[in-house]
Amino acid sequence: GNAVALADPSTSKQGFDMVYGEDEYIYYAYSENVDLFLQKLNNAGDNVWTQKVVATDADDIIKAIYPLSSSGCIIIYESESWLTGTHIYALAISGSGQNQFSVLISDLSGDQYYEGSTLTEEGVFVSFKDNTSGSYDVYGQHILFAGNLDFESSGIAIASGTGDQQSSSVAYDPDEDEALVCYESPSGSETDLYCNEINLGNSEVGSQIIISEHNYNQNNPYVYWSGQSFMIVWEDSRNTATLNSGVDIYFQEYKDDAISFPSGGEKITTFTQKQERPIIAQYTDDSFVIIWEDYRSTGKEFCANLYGQSFSTCS
Repeated sequence: GNAVALADPSTSKQGFDMVYGEDEYIYYAYSENVDLFLQKLNNAGDNVWTQKVVATDADDIIKAIYPLSSSGCIIIYESESWLTGTHIYALAISGSGQNQFSVLISDLSGDQYYEGSTLTEEGVFVSFKDNTSGSYDVYGQHILFAGNLDFESSGIAIASGTGDQQSSSVAYDPDEDEALVCYESPSGSETDLYCNEINLGNSEVGSQIIISEHNYNQNNPYVYWSGQSFMIVWEDSRNTATLNSGVDIYFQEYKDDAISFPSGGEKITTFTQKQERPIIAQYTDDSFVIIWEDYRSTGKEFCANLYGQSFSTCS
């Protein structure tokens, strides 16, 4: 059919996301003129209702949306103000458009910036970076469906130290009730990749897992739960000197408390032009595809194509 505008096309939109609810309605959230709106749509795409759910003096930008149990949704958004700084909120809206709760996910004195999130059995887990210490550290918070915070009011520290720990990604293992958070951490003038497991049952953060400490930079990890293991892809510059390549894509699997490939992972693609922003998607029970932006076909700095590599797991 023909495309239909869901919101005023003449206004600025700073972000959007949508989710298919457990009540079989679509919940579409968007930031318009830095306020936050939510629409409920039926399966035919008809608008059931539209609500302005956040309107403050700050810039309120949606980051993620997840279904509430039975009906409605949870919205994760970032609120930025030159007076009060940048902070992250979780907002629950019922299927009838009523506010169920609104909660600040961390009361640390610095700025908090959203980095990743995942749905869990009991709520939503969010990873974020915070600069209270003077540099960026990675924190996590578990927002329960009832609106309670699982990790007290400040969240739980996952990675800290000299320099900036940041660019975190998170996935959830429902069998063990654990989240895996992967992130960049500095090593001199370079960056390496590490992960930590967080047990949501007892709020314990596991020891640091080395994903890659190769020369040059490893950046922008993306972690995915396959149903059997955690899969991690990232941007890697280790071949800069030997192959004259820019940024390549590498892969690692974490299963049964151990990495599957030698430390540093397996290369997915190398080329003289850069590859970046990898993600993982699943299309059958045991088959997956890694997709990334690739500049080999253009050679132009701001003109990329999409490339992919499929792979299957072994039980």
